[in-house]
Amino acid sequence: MLASSLRMIVTVALAAVASGRCIAGDIETSGLVYDFGSPEPARGWISLGFQAVRSEGSLDGGGAGIPFLRDLVTDTRSMTLSVDYRLDERWSLHASVPYIRKRALNDAGFHNPAALAVPHPDSEFLDDGRYHGTWQDWQLGVSYHTQLGAFAIQPHAVLTYPSRDYTFFASAAAGQRLKKLKLGLDASRRLGRSNFHYSAGYSYEFVERVLGNNLDKHHFRLSGRHDFSPQLSASVFASGRSGHGLDPTAFFGVAFSSELWYQHDRLLRHNYGFVGVGATWRFDETWSVSASTSQMVWGDSIHDVKSAYEVQLTRGF
Repeated sequence: MLASSLRMIVTVALAAVASGRCIAGDIETSGLVYDFGSPEPARGWISLGFQAVRSEGSLDGGGAGIPFLRDLVTDTRSMTLSVDYRLDERWSLHASVPYIRKRALNDAGFHNPAALAVPHPDSEFLDDGRYHGTWQDWQLGVSYHTQLGAFAIQPHAVLTYPSRDYTFFASAAAGQRLKKLKLGLDASRRLGRSNFHYSAGYSYEFVERVLGNNLDKHHFRLSGRHDFSPQLSASVFASGRSGHGLDPTAFFGVAFSSELWYQHDRLLRHNYGFVGVGATWRFDETWSVSASTSQMVWGDSIHDVKSAYEVQLTRGF
C-alpha cells in the first residue's frame, strides 16, 4: 500500500498588511511520510516543531511594496506540538496547538487600542519592539485513507479554534482569532517503480465572518519526495492560498479610532504562494527529524516574508 502523507508541518507563518500577524495555522503537506502500509505500523505520532519567520515590508493588493510600510520588520518564533493518532487502517485524528512569540520593529503605531472609539479591553498594546508570546489556535482534524487505483486518497476536515482571547489588533499579534473549518482532499502516488512520490491537494476553508464580510479561502499544494533510503528522504513543495477579503485601499482614509480599522487585520485577503525544500532523517525505528525552508514567490495584501525555516522532531508510538 502506498504510504500516505498526514502532515509534516511546514507551517507557513505569514502576516497581514499593517499587522504582521503570524498565521501559524496554515499547515500544508510535505516531506515526512507516515506509512500506514508497513508490516507493523505505528499507532500514532507526536511531533514538536520549531519555526523562525522574518518579514520585511508589506505588499498591496497588486503585489507591490507599500512605501510607508517598507521599514516594518516582524520576527516570529513558534513551537508547535501536534499528535496524529491512527484509529484503524482508514481513519486518523490530528490535534495541534502552536505557541507564538513575535515582535514588530519600526512599527508606525497604527495599532493603539487606546485610540479606539469603542474600548476593547481584551486588546493589549504589543508593538513596542519586544517579543510577546501566547498560545494561538487549536487545530483538530480527521482524515480518511483509501486507494483509487495507483493513488492514495486522503479526504480530511480540520477545525481551527482559538485557544484563548489573544490580541489580534497588533503588528506583533499571534493570529486572527477566528474560527475556521477546512475541507479538502490530497492524492499521492509513486512514480512507476522509482523511489519518487508526488502529491497534490486542495482545500476550501470556511472562515468566521467579520462585519458581514466573506473571508473564505482556497488552499492549493503540490509536493514531490525522493527516498534515498528507508532512513533518508528529500522533498520539494509548493503551497498557495487565494480567497475573499478586502484590498488595503479599502482602509485608506479610515479613522484609526473606528471599528473597521480595529478589524482590518482580519479583513485583508492575505493571499500568497510559497515554494520550498525539505529533508527527513529517520535515525531509528521510532524517531525522525526533518527540516525545511520556504520562500514566498507571490503575495497579495500581506507582509513580504523574506525567510521561513522549520525543524521538527517526530516520534512514533
